[in-house]
Amino acid sequence: MGKIPKGKKAEMMGTYPVGAVLWKLSLPTITGMVVQASYNMVDAAFIGKGVGTLALGGTTICLPFQMLMGALGGAIGMGGASLVSRALGRGDRELASRALGNVVALALILGIAATLLGKASAEGMVTLFGASEEIKPYALKYLGIILLSCPLTLLAMSSNAVVRSEGNANIAMLSMVISGLTNVFLDWLFIFHFHMGVAGAAWGTLLSKLLVVIWLTSHFTVSSHRVIKLSPRGLRLDRTIVSEISSIGVSAFVRMAGTSLVMASVNNAMGIYGGPYYVAAYGVTNRVMSIVYMAVNGVALGMQPLAGYNYGAGLFDRVRSSIKLSIIWGTGGCVFFFLLLFFLPERVFSLFTDDPDLIAAGVASLPTIVAGTSLVAIHRIGATAFQALGKGKPAFWLSMTRHVLVFLPLLATLPRFMGLTGVLLSFPLADTIAAGITLLPLSREMGQLKKEALSTS
Repeated sequence: MGKIPKGKKAEMMGTYPVGAVLWKLSLPTITGMVVQASYNMVDAAFIGKGVGTLALGGTTICLPFQMLMGALGGAIGMGGASLVSRALGRGDRELASRALGNVVALALILGIAATLLGKASAEGMVTLFGASEEIKPYALKYLGIILLSCPLTLLAMSSNAVVRSEGNANIAMLSMVISGLTNVFLDWLFIFHFHMGVAGAAWGTLLSKLLVVIWLTSHFTVSSHRVIKLSPRGLRLDRTIVSEISSIGVSAFVRMAGTSLVMASVNNAMGIYGGPYYVAAYGVTNRVMSIVYMAVNGVALGMQPLAGYNYGAGLFDRVRSSIKLSIIWGTGGCVFFFLLLFFLPERVFSLFTDDPDLIAAGVASLPTIVAGTSLVAIHRIGATAFQALGKGKPAFWLSMTRHVLVFLPLLATLPRFMGLTGVLLSFPLADTIAAGITLLPLSREMGQLKKEALSTS
């Protein structure tokens, strides 16, 4: 689409063709997120083949906590990014810079609190998340190190969201690529050469997050590519800014925290109705499916600053186009992954383990779990669209829909009558119902945007 003039990173979102800008913002984000998801897959393969099935189960038990930290970082980042992109759309860079400072301050405060609380309750946590006696030692060793990385995780996720909101999608992509590749290298080094087991995987995660935080801090302080600047004065919390970040970010938190609750619930259900091998198989499935979710998230997060900027600028036709195009692209990607995972489950699981029992559990569970994957983009991008427009209430309720309002009730009900089959069927049913619910308010919002576009033309 051509080189963007220096100093026009944000302004491009209101003037360049919508498809070209969405591609420019989404492709780097998708690339970075898929690299991150690929790291999770490689990490699982290293643990499965380098340490063992029980160790893989132990790290699976810790995934709900890691997702909870991701939810907190995502909430701060999405709330801050929405405020920053709308402020830039109005030309208010001073407010955008203060929002960045508040994002960083919140990430530090909440990250340190999470580390302290987690250290005090680690054993209770892994038991709650479904750890059996065989798996628990691996889970505790892994979690003990991961807890130290909480402030780094929150800083990395939230700051990267702000980078995207200022139009620097390539910088955001590089952040995720740096994190993912560093993590893969360190995991390989610590597991296969230093023989550190699951502790090596955890230290690899912590050190890669530290590197990304240093990278992002340098971007916001000394880089010539930045649009807004991080300053010590901006770190002082402002009640109005914190309130707006929270009101928008809470929907992202509910969605991702719902994912954490789902993981913990599924770990327990898999253990009860299937046993340790199904717990480990779900860990592999979750990491494989993260490729799908990260790709859709990449499109959604590319759309967010584009829709937010144009909404702030009153360019409602461009808002509609960005949302519609995002759903089309996201759904196309979901269909591709569905076909791949549904028809090749044995080949997928063979990448992670040589254990025939684990492969058998994966082949029995993966096709059913992914049956509703083609509909994932409708719900995810729909919820993000309301976040981008600063409409916290519908974003909140849509974020609750899939995990809290639909999946968990299904998981609590179906296995009582159908056993393990009920656990597996909860996934596609939740995807289908959530997509249907999302289409109702999203259709109304698109119609309202069309009316506003006509009234201002």
